[in-house]
Amino acid sequence: MQTLLALSLLLLSVFQVQAIRNCSCVAFRLENVQDYYEIEPAQAIINAFLETNSSVTAGIIANFFGGDITITSFMQDVAAQTHCYRVEIANNGYNFEDFSKLNGTDQVDRLQLAQTALNGRFGYLPKTFLPPFNAVDQQLFTSVRTAGISVISSEEDLDPPPYETNHTDLWRFPALASFGETLTGSNASTPVSIDQVFNQVHQQFNTRGFAVVKLQPRTFGLGTEVNSVGVNQTAITELKNLILRIKESGLRLVTLGELNEYFNASKIHPCDVRPISTTGSVTTSELTSAHMTSGELTSAHATSGSLTTSRSTTGALTTGLRVTTGSASTTGEVLEVATTDDFIRQESGAQQLSSALFFTLLLLLL
Repeated sequence: MQTLLALSLLLLSVFQVQAIRNCSCVAFRLENVQDYYEIEPAQAIINAFLETNSSVTAGIIANFFGGDITITSFMQDVAAQTHCYRVEIANNGYNFEDFSKLNGTDQVDRLQLAQTALNGRFGYLPKTFLPPFNAVDQQLFTSVRTAGISVISSEEDLDPPPYETNHTDLWRFPALASFGETLTGSNASTPVSIDQVFNQVHQQFNTRGFAVVKLQPRTFGLGTEVNSVGVNQTAITELKNLILRIKESGLRLVTLGELNEYFNASKIHPCDVRPISTTGSVTTSELTSAHMTSGELTSAHATSGSLTTSRSTTGALTTGLRVTTGSASTTGEVLEVATTDDFIRQESGAQQLSSALFFTLLLLLL
C-alpha cells in the first residue's frame, strides 16, 4: 500500500503543471499628455478615474510639458493627491522620439533628460516608461534599466511574450486592449465598444496574468480632427461604465508602476480596507470576510479600539476561503479587508487535466 501511495504521489508530481501567476488587476495608461494638445479630453479622462475611485497611469512628453498652465497645474494637482487610488506619472519620451531608431547612448540620454524634467515638475523620478509609438528593441530594455526605470509598457504585437512575473529588474507589461482605433487615412481616433475592450482585458488576463488598456486623449475629443475643442461626453460615460464593469468582474485597477506588486498574494490594496461599523455591537453577519496573507485565520478579537489586524498560522492559501465568524468589541471601528477578487485562485486547464490523469492512473493501479 505504501508503494502504491508513493507511486501515486510521483505520478501527481509528473503531471502537475504550474498555473499562470496572476495579480487580479488591470492597468489603464493614458498616453501623449502634453501642452496645448487635447487638454479638455485629457482632464476628462483623468477625472473619470478619480470619480470612480480608480488608479490610472498618465504618460507625459517631458519636453512638451510645463508651458501650458492649465494642464500643468491640473496634472501636478492630481498627481499629488493621496487616496487609496492614484494618478501615476510616467515617462512618455522627451520629444516623443522613436527610441528604436536611436543607439544605446542616445536612448539613455533622452530617457534621463525626460526623467530630470519630470522630476522637476512632480518631485519624483517616474518608474514607468511608455515608449513613443510603442516601439521597442532589446537595446531599449537595457537602456531603460540604466536610466533607473523598472516598468515598460508597449503593445503585445511589438513586445511579444513571455513576460516575467516573478522578481525582475525590468517589468514588461504591454497592452493588448485599446479604447480607441485610428481612423483610416487620419490621425484621429474613435472609441470602440466597451464589450470589445472588456473581452480583450479578460483575454490578456487569462493568458498573461495581467491586463493593460491604452487610452489616447484624441479618442475623447469632439469631431474627427486632432486637437479638436471639447469633450465627447458619451465616450467618457462609456469609459466610466467600462471601469465599473471591470471592477464588478473581480479585477482591481492599479497603476503600471504598482502592477507587479500584486503578483504577491499577500499584497492588500489600500482601497480594499473599508469601515463596516463605527459604533455599537458587530454581529457575525457584519464581520463576513477577511483577507489572509498566508495560512489559516484562527482568530480575530478586539476588546476596544479598532480591529485592524488578523492572526494567522503559517501555510499557503490555495482556495477561496472566507471567514464568516469572529468576535469584535462593542465600540470602536472594525475594518473589513476584502473584495470579491481577494481569493481568485483558479486552476489552469492544464492543471485540471493533470489532476484527471492522476486519478485515472490511481484507479488503474488499485
